[in-house]
Amino acid sequence: VLVLSIIGVFSFMKADRNYDLHRNPANTGVDVRVSVIFKKVEQIKDFETANLILGNLAKELEELETEEANALGQFFMTIKNTEGILYDLESVLEKFPLSSILIVNFLKSAQRVLPSNGNHFKVLIDRLFINKNNNQYSSIEAFQKDLIVKKKYFSDLLSLHESLVKVTDKYPVESKPVNLFKVDLTSYAGLFAKFIPEDQRVFVVNSALLHIAKAEIEKLIAHTYYLTAYNLDKYGELVSSSFKNTVKKVRGLSYKIGIADSNRVSAMIYHQKIQKEYYQKTFLLHNWAKESKNLEKSKEWALRSLSSTSDAIVASKQVAMNLENSAFSLNKKLVKVYSEKSQKAVEYEYKLISSNTIQIILDPLTGKSLKINPSEIFNSNKMGDLKKFFPVRHDQKKMKLDYGMKTINLNYGNPILWNDNTFAGLLPMNNQEAFNETARIVNRHPATRWVSSWLNLFL
Repeated sequence: VLVLSIIGVFSFMKADRNYDLHRNPANTGVDVRVSVIFKKVEQIKDFETANLILGNLAKELEELETEEANALGQFFMTIKNTEGILYDLESVLEKFPLSSILIVNFLKSAQRVLPSNGNHFKVLIDRLFINKNNNQYSSIEAFQKDLIVKKKYFSDLLSLHESLVKVTDKYPVESKPVNLFKVDLTSYAGLFAKFIPEDQRVFVVNSALLHIAKAEIEKLIAHTYYLTAYNLDKYGELVSSSFKNTVKKVRGLSYKIGIADSNRVSAMIYHQKIQKEYYQKTFLLHNWAKESKNLEKSKEWALRSLSSTSDAIVASKQVAMNLENSAFSLNKKLVKVYSEKSQKAVEYEYKLISSNTIQIILDPLTGKSLKINPSEIFNSNKMGDLKKFFPVRHDQKKMKLDYGMKTINLNYGNPILWNDNTFAGLLPMNNQEAFNETARIVNRHPATRWVSSWLNLFL
């Protein structure tokens, strides 16, 4: 959300600037056209002016008392409050090397395509790294607790969501989509502008995209509540050491089992390491998270997201139906993804998660039935320690001779034994013999996306 917000601010700099957030500025004595608002953003020269301008814009927009203005004001306030966030998280990110690399690579790529007048964008990026309070997080748990209990940073995300709800309420999903902003992608693509196809050079922010944004933010909030509930202080170290050992293991196995699947070997090493006493606290549910009902809140937001996803599907299909306005056809990627989703599957998944009882799903390929209770993954009483769901045995058979020829074990590294085949009641009738087939059904079924994402963590 942090990254997308900053991209969003930068993108709107080149937007169609005549959009009126108040609809009737003469009544207020304040010029609230987009052109004027973003002209102020372009005046950002340093950290001090950034805080002043972003704060003033948020306040001015809030005073207009319109849904669109309030949402944009909350957007600016979110940007303002991210000052120093990457400095505060520096010691935490060091434990997640991959995350650090992704952030740096994104910032480098963003810098390469900056236009000559993009100094305000550079300032917004640089202020993420400044030492604001000399208060770096010493552990991941400290950040998790601040995020959930004190609502640091998280409150801005919740407020942004609340403002989006009010805006989307104004634009019913069944009605014809309304264009809000037009963004010319070529104006900030720099040297890459000529590679953008002509029919994709203008990106339209319309009411359908607002419904999509609401659904995506709700999904992010659901994931945030779930991931912050567990002890992850040694998780980065676990992943890094597993990856290093994988390289050695694969080289050593190449002549014993043939071609080793490095992903499966890495997963096997990861599963074996996590059972060691050193990682005893990893993936334990925090006591404060249980008291705060993190998992239950995650379920609540997951259901909200599914409901909003259903709305976004309808709104996106309205975009596809209204192609007489050529601008509607330019939101290809995001709107296309949603318009092609199955609304029936999303609504069925909502029913499965909200039921709190055992349900029956049918394999879309074979028609075989499977009993499942998705609500269990949000049950704090049963999900106190996720380590108990990891496999405890893997296929490690070596290559063998068969009629004078070597036979490769293509299943090397695959998990073959779990202590709890039912995963605390998620799959109440599952057993060891049927496990692989059960996993395939869950991954194939269109209404078990949340369950399959969770279950695949332990495969």
